[in-house]
Amino acid sequence: MSRPRIVELVVVTVLLPVVIVPLYYRHWHQKHIRAAEEHQYVAQALLDYKSQHGVLPPNLEDLVPDFLPKKPFIDYSPGNGTDGYFIIRTGPGFWGPDLAYVIYRFGGDEPGWSTSGFWDSGPLPVPAITSPSPKL
Repeated sequence: MSRPRIVELVVVTVLLPVVIVPLYYRHWHQKHIRAAEEHQYVAQALLDYKSQHGVLPPNLEDLVPDFLPKKPFIDYSPGNGTDGYFIIRTGPGFWGPDLAYVIYRFGGDEPGWSTSGFWDSGPLPVPAITSPSPKL
């Protein structure tokens, strides 16, 4: 085996799993945390609506203008009114490693922020919304 081939083999077998994959994972994890933090206001608005009406709204348009100035562009499901969720697409792709989501769940076993994707999956270290906004 020639010397350049050995160097290629070392780069592929050592650098890829030890250096490149963890860097890519950290990139996606930080991107998911930022997306969750940037959308806390949506979770807060949905919880505020629920505290006033007893259930989550049937659609996001019901939050405007009392809880939000405009409808956010996210996927939303009210579930049964108490355990709904919304999803933020964070990956540019439609399939494969670039397909990734940040999810906020209002009920179930693990309410709060989580992520689902090829490079990052599981709970996110962003606080869940636990109470409605204080009345002004």
